[in-house]
Amino acid sequence: MEQGKLLCHTYVSHGVNTGLEYARNFSNIPESNQSSLGFYQTGGTYIGKNGFSMKLIGLEKGFNDNAESRAIVMHAA
Repeated sequence: MEQGKLLCHTYVSHGVNTGLEYARNFSNIPESNQSSLGFYQTGGTYIGKNGFSMKLIGLEKGFNDNAESRAIVMHAA
């Protein structure tokens, strides 16, 4: 980040009920299964049903601060 360079450019997916090809709907509500907007801090890692996964901690009140309790994670699936 100090050099302002993009290190990785790849595809990503989003939560269920967020949209088809493009994410259009977002939520911070538990059990909505939708992605949340905003900035995240990376949390701990674990091996889950989708392999190596990383927990995300939402940093923006009202936008993604429920990410931990909603089990929002990054994984390779």
